[in-house]
Amino acid sequence: MPEAAPATPRQVLLVLGMHRSGTSLLSGLVAAAGIDLGQYLMPPADDNPSGFWENQRVVDLHERVLNHFDQSWASWKPLPKNWQDDEAVKRLRGELRAILFEEFGDNTLFCIKDPRLCRLLPMWHDLAGELGLSLYGAVICRPLAEVVASLQSRDGMGQAQAEALWLRYGLDLLSGVQDMPQVRTGYDALLHDPQPVLREIGQLLGCELDSGNSGLPDPGLRHHNASDAPAGPAWAALMQSWLEDPSLSPSPDTMDLVMPLVADLADAEQILHRAQLGEVQLDRGELQSARESLLFEQAEEARKFAASLKEELSKSRPYIADMEEELVRRDEYNHSLLEELDKTREELKRTKEELDHELQRFRGLRKLSQLTGAKGRN
Repeated sequence: MPEAAPATPRQVLLVLGMHRSGTSLLSGLVAAAGIDLGQYLMPPADDNPSGFWENQRVVDLHERVLNHFDQSWASWKPLPKNWQDDEAVKRLRGELRAILFEEFGDNTLFCIKDPRLCRLLPMWHDLAGELGLSLYGAVICRPLAEVVASLQSRDGMGQAQAEALWLRYGLDLLSGVQDMPQVRTGYDALLHDPQPVLREIGQLLGCELDSGNSGLPDPGLRHHNASDAPAGPAWAALMQSWLEDPSLSPSPDTMDLVMPLVADLADAEQILHRAQLGEVQLDRGELQSARESLLFEQAEEARKFAASLKEELSKSRPYIADMEEELVRRDEYNHSLLEELDKTREELKRTKEELDHELQRFRGLRKLSQLTGAKGRN
């Protein structure tokens, strides 16, 4: 167990990131460095042979919270507004409080890893307030294309569904982590050299972390690399930049337009997939209807966006007209200044000519006076 700084309140490191993004690698390194992850860890599996490094009891409770809202880890729908104030959630938070006591006792530093944390951070903020915990985030992100490929390989998930899931987790993560002391890293950076990230986390927590000879990371466990893949959608590049750089401010307006379209595609893909599996019976007309409904919703969103732009343009027109009038007035003023400048130049020119003339006359008189004086002396 690393030695924490004196008089430090109980610290909880939350490993945050979308499924298949490298959270297991990061939490494995943290565990190897000596931070407690609890007793009941999820066992390794074929898709994560080195281990998930997740506390099974915490993961199960997180899934129960999502289930209460008819969701699961693979849901991309938003949770209800102020969902953490739901009475059932408060009861589950009480159970989570008991789990933490049983798993970690009076430990002053421990770690929780579960991708579902991205979606459930408001509940953890409430719990931290109750228990006097200080929450710290270790955020890891991975490009959309790699996560999608991994989910397709492991879960047989459709591309649109995987994209919607990646976006939902990213949006909820950014919303919940903004006021939390944190370190961010990318999957590539962690795989290449984890020590700088561990040093940053150690500095954040006030202790030294070294994973030693843990055997992590193992580059051979990486099966999906999007470095040579075609560029993804523009919204994914934007979201990736927000996830990587905490100094950037996410634009809610942008994602308010993007998320419904991505979710609609995922919904339609899910309907078609279930129909192909025989889970639902749809005839050709119903499938066509679902597709038309999706296209209609997309068109409606585009229409609303165009209407908002039109309204904004309408509001801007009086301002534009005022600016045009101001430009005309300024042009007239500039023209008058140029005319005044030309007049001044002409006056200066005449004055200079008069002065030159007077100077020549003065010189002539002076020369005449000198000649007259010389004759008088002779």
